[in-house]
Amino acid sequence: MWGRATETQKNNPRIVDNKAVEIIDQLDYDFSTITENLNELSITGWVARCIHIDRAVKQFIEKYPEATIINIGCGLDTTFDRIDNGKIMFYELDFPEVVELRKFFYQDTERHRSIASSFLEKQWYNEIKKPKGLLCIAGGVLYYSNGEQIKEFFISMADHFGQCDFYFDSLSPMGMKIAKKQVLKQEAILSKSLLI
Repeated sequence: MWGRATETQKNNPRIVDNKAVEIIDQLDYDFSTITENLNELSITGWVARCIHIDRAVKQFIEKYPEATIINIGCGLDTTFDRIDNGKIMFYELDFPEVVELRKFFYQDTERHRSIASSFLEKQWYNEIKKPKGLLCIAGGVLYYSNGEQIKEFFISMADHFGQCDFYFDSLSPMGMKIAKKQVLKQEAILSKSLLI
């Protein structure tokens, strides 16, 4: 979200996400540590992922104007605000504590609802009502689960819904190793700045 908000405020933004800017402005948090220690490549990666997900969802909605979209591991994502056609049903799925945080910035509506659950649990499937085209999006999520968990998830979704499209990003083992190294480096810098 911070990356999208930062990009939005540039002179020639690659993506405009006013809701992300609005949320960032409401948070009582000093983002200067992130700003100082994050490289442009990371921001570019976040923005590119967002652009590709938006494009995929819009293409799906063109085919299924009353589609159901499930945003797996939504965090404080703002995809709905950028792609809504006034007809889709959009679910935000994440852990209960994340859904509680989202309530400070979003209220559920008839077509935009939150579900408090891990995507690996199955009881939430029953909250999805007869979709007219079903798409699951997962940006920056699936590589935190192991291959067997993801395989079981795909199979159980197919068994329950019959048909479902998925759009997600992935990392190679080398990419994941580099990403973990970056996260550990950022955590070390953040910990050091908190001690000062």
